[in-house]
Amino acid sequence: MKKIIILILLVLSCTGCKAANRIYYDMYIASIGLQKTNEGYNGYFYLPSSIDVGNTEKSSEGEAAEVAMVEGETLQGVFSNLDLTTTLKMNLNHISSIVLDDSMVEKGELDKLIDFVKNSNSFDYNFYLFVTDSKIDDIYSLKNPNDESVILSALCDPIANTNIYATIEPPHFLNFCRDYYNNQTVGIPLISSEAIWNEKDDSIYCHGVGFYNRELNLYKKYTDNEFSFLKKHKNFDYSDANIGVRLNDYKINIKYNDSVIKVSSKYEILYSNIDNEEEYLKNIINSSIDKLIIKNDEIDFLNLKYNDSINKSYTIEIKLKNKIKKPQKFET
Repeated sequence: MKKIIILILLVLSCTGCKAANRIYYDMYIASIGLQKTNEGYNGYFYLPSSIDVGNTEKSSEGEAAEVAMVEGETLQGVFSNLDLTTTLKMNLNHISSIVLDDSMVEKGELDKLIDFVKNSNSFDYNFYLFVTDSKIDDIYSLKNPNDESVILSALCDPIANTNIYATIEPPHFLNFCRDYYNNQTVGIPLISSEAIWNEKDDSIYCHGVGFYNRELNLYKKYTDNEFSFLKKHKNFDYSDANIGVRLNDYKINIKYNDSVIKVSSKYEILYSNIDNEEEYLKNIINSSIDKLIIKNDEIDFLNLKYNDSINKSYTIEIKLKNKIKKPQKFET
């Protein structure tokens, strides 16, 4: 009996060692950046250290991540060339995000990317999309000021904190494909590199939204503040010279059949020098959305044509509830 128990323990021990060693012999890619060039493509592969994979605490051994830039005449060539540079097994099952350079956001290139992912036996479809107008190598110069694991960064965990996406949340790849082939206008967060913690670009900042319409083969980028009012928010701050307000549980719903855009939110006043804050805030929201309805003709980011309501006149209904009964007033 003892011999049997010892044998079982040895088998379990060896199995555990193999599972642990796989972490060190697999090349786990967390995020990929893609750029079209005159010669073909550039691929940027963001690799956390093997010790960081599955660990939310920053490793004290060496760099937390590396970025490999590989060229290729085709998308398949980019991945094949990366595979040739290492004896490690390239693991694409844990990709969290793909960042697309502006040059990739057009009909032919998006079709190639979708076909490549679909026909690959290595890809897991469970990742999210971003677009950028910055240099991709700068996008991956990520900084962890509090020594968090690189796994906690926005591109490695895109939906951990949706508050950082002020205008739109990143689309899941499968949802993107569905809307893309249904000829809907698809929206993707527009990110850029910023010098936050030192003089060199070291952080990413979501500062707008990029829209693409496959039927028109048209790509438009926007950084308008008004787009924040088209997205639901758990918490959303607005301020101007007259008022500072925090919107809580901000929701927006477009009723295409009824030609109504419905907005509801709780709010609390942070500062104010006006008497009727609620009416003032309603006017701000109404004006911001109204500007976007007019601008919608550029690319139909509200998908009015897709929902057979392109020629309808929309009304905006806003319901607000004050969380603070007596806000403090400031003299001017």
